[in-house]
Amino acid sequence: MPATFAILFLVLMAVGVPIALALSLAPIIGFMLADKWTFLNIVPQKLLGGINQFPLLAIPLFILSGEVMNGSRSGGRGRGRCAASGPRPARPARGRIGRSSPGR
Repeated sequence: MPATFAILFLVLMAVGVPIALALSLAPIIGFMLADKWTFLNIVPQKLLGGINQFPLLAIPLFILSGEVMNGSRSGGRGRGRCAASGPRPARPARGRIGRSSPGR
């Protein structure tokens, strides 16, 4: 079976199929040729089960919130409120939450 996957992968690459698509199509075609449909029925369940995790959703939403704060300048306004609320004035802090997004 692994030899079938490798041969199908090489054939798909020779035809000019992108690597990501060839890596996913080679096992699917191999299972279809071997007449093992049980494995193909399990794949969607495993894919959807792997996506249904909170940390995988929290990371992009944290990056999105940082970008929103950068765009709306709400990261700088929060520092002003914090300085006025306490008995001791807060110093301006570098690297606030709005600056934690990658690419900036």
